[in-house]
Amino acid sequence: MSCQEKIDLNHEKSRIIEILQKERTNHFEKDAAGFTALFADSIISVNRGEVRKNSRAEMAARFGSYFSNVEFVKWDDTAAPIIEISNDGTMAYAIV
Repeated sequence: MSCQEKIDLNHEKSRIIEILQKERTNHFEKDAAGFTALFADSIISVNRGEVRKNSRAEMAARFGSYFSNVEFVKWDDTAAPIIEISNDGTMAYAIV
């Protein structure tokens, strides 16, 4: 670790908060392409006990369909996001 560049965890948390804000904006604008552009190339999801691996394009189609059938009226966090980043900066998660 001593030879590696020091990670600014506060800066990285700020970047994650920016991504969360973009996700919120994409929902209100019903922008499935913009939303899924924030995704990895492939996504593993677990839903109703089923594990799936989808491409970004598949997820864009899925969210496009979803966004066309919903209307977002309000999106307020009831608590600040919980963001954890590994000390080496290679992994992170956010709970919102």
